[in-house]
Order: sequence, then structure tokens, then C-alpha cells
Amino acid sequence: HLLITAMIWFHFFYGKFVAVKKKVPEGAPNYWWKRIVPPTEFGLMHAILFQLVLIPLTMCRHLLVQLGKTPLKAIIPLEHITAFHIFLGYVFCFVMVGSVILFVTFFGKVCSDHNSGKDPTNLCEKFTEEIMLTGYGILASTLIVLFSSYFRGRLPYEVFY
Repeated sequence: HLLITAMIWFHFFYGKFVAVKKKVPEGAPNYWWKRIVPPTEFGLMHAILFQLVLIPLTMCRHLLVQLGKTPLKAIIPLEHITAFHIFLGYVFCFVMVGSVILFVTFFGKVCSDHNSGKDPTNLCEKFTEEIMLTGYGILASTLIVLFSSYFRGRLPYEVFY
């Protein structure tokens, strides 16, 4: 799983890295930030999407029972699928939070440099655009899932309804 996730990340990272090289002139302010962060974020986005594809599959009980009756059970340890589901959830949460930290750091630095006159690129407006507000909501939801999952043995179930 982690190897496939890394391959997905690298595939999308490298494609974007080559594309960004043509767009960012050498010697531009924040040159390496602009060259590395967008491809990294693009790769992380696709790694997150891969986790989002796998997580629901680990909850398909009927499918898993049927697969347990096939020779596939010798290859995939289906009896540990709940542990894999939890692992996928934590991978998703940590990649998501790390991606947001990198994203905000990058945009904050370029915005700060723009406000101080060091960089002509204005990314300050991005912090209040609709897509960014959606991202804040997704981050909040991710943090709720992360913390409620971490404390799942300590919180009464009734807290959630």
C-alpha cells in the first residue's frame, strides 16, 4: 500500500515538476518554493485520492466475505481488514494535514514576500477564495475524524448523536 501510494505521488509529482519548470523563470523570487511545492501538493492530492478509494472498500463487508471464499484469501489477509481500514484512515489524515501545512506555509511565504515587495506574485487573494474556504472545511472535517478516531476507546459513542 505505501509503495503504491509513493508511486502515485511520484508519478503526479514528476509530471507537474516538469510542467512547472517551463512556467517559473530561473532566478524568480521564491524560485525553488514555486518549483517544488506545487508538484509536491499535486502528488499529495492524488495520494489522498488513492486513500479515499481504498477506505470504502475496507467497509464492504459482503464483498470481503465473498473474497474470503476465494483463493485470494491466501494473498490478501482479509481477517486484518479492520486494522488496514484504521491504518488507511490515519495515513489519509496525516497526509492531508501535512499537505495543508505545506500549502499554507507556501502561500503564506509568497504572500508575505509580495506584501513586502520581494515577489510580484500575489497569492494573498487565494486565502479567501471559495476553494480555500472549502479546503478549510475539509481540514476541519479531517481533524474531527482524526481526533475522534484517536480517542475512539475513550469517548462514549453518544457524543456523536
